Amino acid sequence: MRFNLSILFIAFTLFASMTSLNLQANEQQIFVVRHVEKLKGKDPELSMAGQKRARALAALMANQPINMLIATQFKRTQQTLEPLAQAKLLNLTIVAAQRPLIHHVAQTINMAKSSSGSVIIAGHSNTVPMILTALGIKQPIELTESDYGDLFLLNLKDDQLISWKRSHFGDAPTLKQIQNVR
Repeated sequence: MRFNLSILFIAFTLFASMTSLNLQANEQQIFVVRHVEKLKGKDPELSMAGQKRARALAALMANQPINMLIATQFKRTQQTLEPLAQAKLLNLTIVAAQRPLIHHVAQTINMAKSSSGSVIIAGHSNTVPMILTALGIKQPIELTESDYGDLFLLNLKDDQLISWKRSHFGDAPTLKQIQNVR
């Protein structure tokens, strides 16, 4: 437990150094994550590892001024943001992930940019790279079905990307946790 708290503290310290709490009126921070570990099924709940990682995300973002949380209609994205929503006393904004996905991406970005402050978007392995590209990241971002815990921080000014960073939150899953997901 002491080791996990040390890792969380170090991660928070590094993450806090990446962010700025003093945003100007024309500046915005958008955080993008892929949903965390899930069980199997059509619309699965989070696994135990996913629940733990969702709590780690909430702890990491505890001191960040977040104004909006955006998820899809699927339980896994909503449950990824649920601990943070409870801690921040925010409701989730649901943007349906429907085909063609480019419409979902455009609607998600429009919703995020309409917020007067920082936003967290929880997406999927196929939508997160599209969202990041649409927000201005030129470098191709690939996420596989086994990638969990990546956190992208984008700083925008006048709706244009000025900087971005990729970090990680939560512990890496153990072999036992991976086997329990199957």
